[in-house]
Amino acid sequence: MAKRSNLSAVKRRETVLSLLRREETASVLARRYGGAEGSLYRWRDKFLAGAERTWANSHVFDPDSPIRIPPEEVETLEVLEDGKPLVLIGDSP
Repeated sequence: MAKRSNLSAVKRRETVLSLLRREETASVLARRYGGAEGSLYRWRDKFLAGAERTWANSHVFDPDSPIRIPPEEVETLEVLEDGKPLVLIGDSP
């Protein structure tokens, strides 16, 4: 049975980011934290899958989705190139 890592979620995230940035090799990171390279690659894959799920459920990348901005943060409304004004959507009257 596989040994469970005793690294915190924060330390795992930092390790995965180091791996993704290619700051150090997987073997160096694995030796430092007393784990296996395979574990690092599984952490990386879970990390990237989580990012994909987040983006898939987000309207940020959908150009047809309205962007909600609290009225107190809006100073002026601009007209877009297509001639349609930006519209505030929310709780304001």
